[in-house]
Amino acid sequence: MPTRSVYGYLWLECLIRAGVVMVDLEQYRQEVEVFLGELDKESYLHFAGHKEEANFSGVYEKHKELFARSAIEEIQELEEKAGGEEKRRLGYLLLFSMEHFLGQEVKEIQDQMAMQEARAKIDVQGQEIGYRYSHVVQMNEPDPERRALIESRRVEATERELNPNYVRLWEQVYSATRDLGYESYARMFSSLKRVDFQQLAQQLEPILDRTDDLYLENMDHVLRQEIGISLQEVRRSDIPYLMRGKEFDAYFRAERMMEVFYHTLKGLGVDLDEQKSIIVDAEPREKKSPRAFCAPVKIPQEIYLVIMPSGGQDDYEAFFHEGGHAQHFANVSSRQAIEYRYLGDNSVTEAYAFLFDHLPKNRYWLERMLGIERWERFLRFSHTLNLLSLRRYIAKLQYELKLHDGTPLEGKDELYTEILSRGVLVEYPKEMFLKDVDESFYCANYLRAWILEAQLEEYLKGEYGEAWFGEKKAGDFLRELWSYGQKYRADELAKELGYQGLDIDPLIRQADDALS
Repeated sequence: MPTRSVYGYLWLECLIRAGVVMVDLEQYRQEVEVFLGELDKESYLHFAGHKEEANFSGVYEKHKELFARSAIEEIQELEEKAGGEEKRRLGYLLLFSMEHFLGQEVKEIQDQMAMQEARAKIDVQGQEIGYRYSHVVQMNEPDPERRALIESRRVEATERELNPNYVRLWEQVYSATRDLGYESYARMFSSLKRVDFQQLAQQLEPILDRTDDLYLENMDHVLRQEIGISLQEVRRSDIPYLMRGKEFDAYFRAERMMEVFYHTLKGLGVDLDEQKSIIVDAEPREKKSPRAFCAPVKIPQEIYLVIMPSGGQDDYEAFFHEGGHAQHFANVSSRQAIEYRYLGDNSVTEAYAFLFDHLPKNRYWLERMLGIERWERFLRFSHTLNLLSLRRYIAKLQYELKLHDGTPLEGKDELYTEILSRGVLVEYPKEMFLKDVDESFYCANYLRAWILEAQLEEYLKGEYGEAWFGEKKAGDFLRELWSYGQKYRADELAKELGYQGLDIDPLIRQADDALS
């Protein structure tokens, strides 16, 4: 680290120890940028399979003064007294500092769990498969009994090897949450993110009721047509194989994926060849996480776009989703404040990502980019799975509000099975009740992003036509939005698009128009 940073930390640490009011905000903000860059680089190297052992604890230890209680308390006090633009920036900074304070508290457990998961193997009829890679194997396995066996082995490994540490992790997080003065993890992040999670859950609850018949009819049809079983017969182990959509592989060829992405961006006036800041990592590795991700190490100069290629339409959607993130981060103005480049409301970047991964659900895109003329079957399949995912995340929010309500973990596994199974109408194993949870109520970010994406897509179609992705003016409009980073919250952007706020009606219209 440069000498400036070393001296900065020594200065900061001395003031902390002395109990003096000490936050030089500009210095603090610069150190935040360094920390986030190192943390994302470590995430990239580990989850992309370049290094087996993650050293998140080392990054946190190096920057521990950022998350000292005295620093957090002063930022909180400054935020309460500030107004206007400074209050917005300090609010984002407070969310960051508290979120990573919790991360620092459990950094050793997280390192241990990341190493455990990377090294874990499961035995399937004498074949040893890496725990992470087994998901890719399962989603490509045509035999339903072997899929079920892979799933059961994954569940057993989760319960045996990971869950004891998950329990330790969450109990430690809950203890730290109480130390910060919050009665529950749910209340803490609802306050910090300025989102009433209970109200959001109530707003979204009608979607389950209003789409029940639509979902039942289309999910049963798609299951029968694509993998030969009914909704009554389906097991959770079948869902990854269904989502893989192997029937459509001829249209979504792996060797064409980058070319198609390139031409899609060309239509919006973006030249990927000139975007040297985006580094694409699409190489298969056994210890690479099957979950695609984007690591914005330095915004907007160094962005890693990482996927685990498995072929087919799901691979395209994953790549386009993360490509949406990459475009957003690469187009953020370098003049934006650090809080707006790195922090803010993550519902915004997720909305841009959903906008891109929804392109393969657009008949005009399918015709122009892939030459698919008979797209009806694929669109029914694709929109049905999108509705499945939406319903699953609504259920996840409902469940996580109960999981993180400040009461003990005992019995929460049964709640997980009950709530998720109701949302998706497929039985979920209770052993995954902690594995299937993202930190900091990220499920709420996804849900708010789904709402904003539906509004943004409706706006783009109204302004530039159904084939908006081929209009440079649409690209100019998006680049202007991207340039702000995450300065504005999802509800504020919705109002800029002409809505009263985050309105679920466009989201329901999206499903009705596609599947009715």
